[in-house]
Amino acid sequence: MKVGVIAVDPTSPITGGALLGDRIRMADHAVDEGVYIRSMASRGWSGGLSRATSQVVQVMDAAGYDLILIETVGIGQSDIDVVSISHAVLVVLMPGMGDDVQMSKAG
Repeated sequence: MKVGVIAVDPTSPITGGALLGDRIRMADHAVDEGVYIRSMASRGWSGGLSRATSQVVQVMDAAGYDLILIETVGIGQSDIDVVSISHAVLVVLMPGMGDDVQMSKAG
């Protein structure tokens, strides 16, 4: 399978850039054949994504990627733009972090 990953990180209010830690965490997979990782800064765009995320999804789809994963800046009660551009949404939490009430607030 061809897998595309769009990893969106928050923009630093100090530098205007982002750490793009996804490249560090996915370093082993960045060189896998059939895997493309596109790191993006949110550039202050609200909703948990970058303004260009939807267009990047369209380009990857047109390029024939079988699976496109979108990592958002994080979950918040208003950071739900990913719902409008995804077929499915998966919330991943660390054990012991968050609770049922927070999950309900997030939708």
